[in-house]
Amino acid sequence: MPFYYTIMKQPILSILIPTYNRARLITKTLDSITSQINNKTINDIEIVITNDGSKDDTEKIIESYQKNNPCNIVYFKNEKNLGFDKNLINTVNKAQGKYCWFIGDDDLLYNNVLSGIIKKLKDNEKNKFLMLNYSRMDTKTEKIIVKKMIEFDSKKFGNINNFFFKASYSSKFPNMGMNLIYLSIFIFNREHWLKYVNNCKKYIGINFIHTFIFLHMLAKKDTKITYIGQPSVIYRSGNARDWGNDIWLSYHAKLLPVAKSLRLSKIKIYKLQFKYFTKYIKSKISIPIKKFILKYFKI
Repeated sequence: MPFYYTIMKQPILSILIPTYNRARLITKTLDSITSQINNKTINDIEIVITNDGSKDDTEKIIESYQKNNPCNIVYFKNEKNLGFDKNLINTVNKAQGKYCWFIGDDDLLYNNVLSGIIKKLKDNEKNKFLMLNYSRMDTKTEKIIVKKMIEFDSKKFGNINNFFFKASYSSKFPNMGMNLIYLSIFIFNREHWLKYVNNCKKYIGINFIHTFIFLHMLAKKDTKITYIGQPSVIYRSGNARDWGNDIWLSYHAKLLPVAKSLRLSKIKIYKLQFKYFTKYIKSKISIPIKKFILKYFKI
């Protein structure tokens, strides 16, 4: 007989998986999560999956997990495709936990990390915001190719500027703040998110709505950022969605004025944009990089 779990109290943590046409990948993602939920943590964790109108076998896979797994798996399917940002917001709205943790539908958790995360979340710190280190896996070989994407140890950040501009020798980003784009490494207070989500709906369509909401959340003075240096998540590279050629341009064009409005250093943001475009996008545009940035960001 299928096992249906009923919530008796508010979960400590909602693990959120917004998904679309990832049937070939999501099984391993779910296995990496459900294998760590035991009798001690089963009442503390729910898994919330929002299917954005997938046309593959995603629904059959989720139904199988619901019937054959004692974990609390809550599943919703959108009648029509909402797009990444709206589905992301929808997933938080469906959650019941005090804290939320997005997990990409192609990402994996390291073994034995969930119990430690739950322990950290049970203390009384207000407006908790956790950032997790992560590894990078080559999808074809299924081998870890970068063990620590952020190369320094655990740390607490007292404010957003201290966090955002912290130098990082990660394989992709020159400082900590740019890691905000990676969905699966942040755990946040759900009520805190809900306070700011409406202010950020104008950024829907950029496909990084969480970054803008996180920026607003972190600008609040009493929000502390706890970074955990030991990798907790495995990023499976090579599975990027096709969101269009202008995705990075749109994202960075919006990021500068938002950061400025939240009193981050305009000069440092400009330098960051210049570094990023010089290194990663120069080959894709025909006009001189500096002229492009000055015009595009209206500096």
